[in-house]
Amino acid sequence: MGMADYDVVVIGAGCGGVSAGAVLAAQGRKVLVLEQSDLVGGCCSTFEREGFRFDLGASIVEVISSIEDAFRRLGTTFQQEVELVPCDPVYSCVLRDGTQVNIPRSLEGTVEALSRLSEADGRNYQDFARRMGGFLAETRKGFFTSPMNGFGDLLRVFARTPALLKYRELFTGSYQGVLGRYFKDSRVLETMSFQTWYVGLPPELAPGVFSILGYSEHEGVWYPRGGMVSIPEALA
Repeated sequence: MGMADYDVVVIGAGCGGVSAGAVLAAQGRKVLVLEQSDLVGGCCSTFEREGFRFDLGASIVEVISSIEDAFRRLGTTFQQEVELVPCDPVYSCVLRDGTQVNIPRSLEGTVEALSRLSEADGRNYQDFARRMGGFLAETRKGFFTSPMNGFGDLLRVFARTPALLKYRELFTGSYQGVLGRYFKDSRVLETMSFQTWYVGLPPELAPGVFSILGYSEHEGVWYPRGGMVSIPEALA
């Protein structure tokens, strides 16, 4: 079969390409997904060596509503297709002074953990969580599933969901700037800045919107049994 025999050709078998291809195929279209690597998954690829599996990029799953939506479109559920192992604590940090901080899933436990470093910052985490929780609720109206190829796309999202403008500091400031509104203790800032490694940038250069990760993890963090590749394999 040649290219002309397909309704849709998807370039790349990462999670985006595989999920797009699967949803389009479920709608009755003839789909061809092309991938240069011998592995599917993109940043969710996994390789095996000497009986052990290693993730190449992403290593945990959180804010799973978009993933759940993709599986619903295929007539199944994420939890039916992939075994998810809950992570609690969601992460542990070893700070510069050797202090180890374990951040649990519960908001109350996080307040306690941060309060051991700074009582004031522990209390302020509650304000941070309320702010980020409100923003996360608004993003579920289409923010994370909308194309973002330029500033015009962002303006269209704001036009559809004007309530997002209440959180403009997340779009105009840095990760470090957002955290600085709530936390002053250097050890708390180190702990809360952990997530910037997801985007490969220091806190002062990472976009402020990623500070939502300091809250969203408390809605749940999971590890797919068998490695991150279990997700694209289930979609394929």
